[in-house]
Amino acid sequence: MPMHSKIRINKRRKSARIFILLVCILLIIAVILFLCVPLLFGNKEDTDDSNPQSDVTTTVQTTATLPTLDIDSTVAAPRIYAYDTVSERVLAARAEHEKCSPASMTKMMTAIVAMKYCNDDDIFTVGDELSFVEKGSSSAYLQKGYKLDLSAMMDAMMLTSGNDAAYTVAANIGRKLLNNPDAGIYEILLRFIDEMNSMAKEIGAFDSRFLNPDGMYADGHYSTAYDMALIAKKAREYPSIANSVKKPSASHKLISGQDVTYISTNQLINPQSKNYFPGANGLKTGSLNESGFCLAASATREETDIIVIIMGSETNDSRFVEAKEILTKAFEEIR
Repeated sequence: MPMHSKIRINKRRKSARIFILLVCILLIIAVILFLCVPLLFGNKEDTDDSNPQSDVTTTVQTTATLPTLDIDSTVAAPRIYAYDTVSERVLAARAEHEKCSPASMTKMMTAIVAMKYCNDDDIFTVGDELSFVEKGSSSAYLQKGYKLDLSAMMDAMMLTSGNDAAYTVAANIGRKLLNNPDAGIYEILLRFIDEMNSMAKEIGAFDSRFLNPDGMYADGHYSTAYDMALIAKKAREYPSIANSVKKPSASHKLISGQDVTYISTNQLINPQSKNYFPGANGLKTGSLNESGFCLAASATREETDIIVIIMGSETNDSRFVEAKEILTKAFEEIR
């Protein structure tokens, strides 16, 4: 065969191979696009089918938790959260996630930690932790060497809001947590406060941070109305706390021999108070210059149980008036 004929045949074969290669490349690209485009942009048919179901679910959940009470014209407190603990239905909310000082409502968290680690027959001994109590702050007038059983300890802290009682609880439980009889008081208190913060996260109070057991103002010690509602609900799950906070007053003979009477700072549970609310059964007050007047209120009627958190009310009286207003409207609506 002539040389020039062989060259033409080779050129044709080479062109054919190139053509086949290009066709293969195009087929591969087509397959890749066919498989990947739905993944990148989604399947419209599937999206249309799923969206209505997603919308319905979201609407139901949102409707169940939307605040329903009209409180704008009657309640002035800047931070509020109220809900029915049975149905978990939100009744009122205002700046509920705004961080601020919780004042002595902190003691609810202190009580929760105590309940987790103490036994019913535990004895609390007052000691050197009293040196951490700020002079002039709320007090149960405990003295070093006093010995209290669990009931008296809870009443000293939750009724009269004794800061000395809060530190006594923290010291006794912190010592137990460390399991170290030689630990110093500072180390003991830090261990207890670490547990307060750990348990807060377990409860779901992610916007809270505690630096002391009594709630005195400290930069970086904060919570929210929403978190306080979670903490209040958790606190009432413990019978020792629930039984304490519903009492207008309580008298005890301490194990160390002293006769004491503790009077609740919560006017809602005092039948003699103008702010008494029938069905109220707790929970905790708090007030500081930095926090304003605060209140964690709870009330139960028939099958309905409501928690109301007021933070930053203008006066001692207004926090109770505002809580009563919310509770009254709540029970009327639910009835």
